[in-house]
Amino acid sequence: MLDNWEFKAEKEAFEKKEAAFVAVEDSLKRELKQITEQRDSLRNAIEGAISRSRLSIVGVGELRAALETRSDGSRVTESSGAALETSCHHPPESIPGKPKKMMIYIAEAPR
Repeated sequence: MLDNWEFKAEKEAFEKKEAAFVAVEDSLKRELKQITEQRDSLRNAIEGAISRSRLSIVGVGELRAALETRSDGSRVTESSGAALETSCHHPPESIPGKPKKMMIYIAEAPR
């Protein structure tokens, strides 16, 4: 059986570990919030560009799905903490009266 001194030492060690865990958890929550805000900002920017221009795209729902899918086919979720980046390329030729097509390349941002 633990005496009072050993109990206090064990309790202190546990409290230190718990405080470290809480600090890491809080840090991860802040990072996840920042990544989620960046992703939402990117979605809003793309949706705004689509609504302001005459781009030919299957649909915003498919674009959202593309933003949430990695190149290996797995889904990006908020808990995975993956950041996303895109690059858009317009074809040099454009026919008057026809909508321009836009290729969107989705990749996880390097860490």
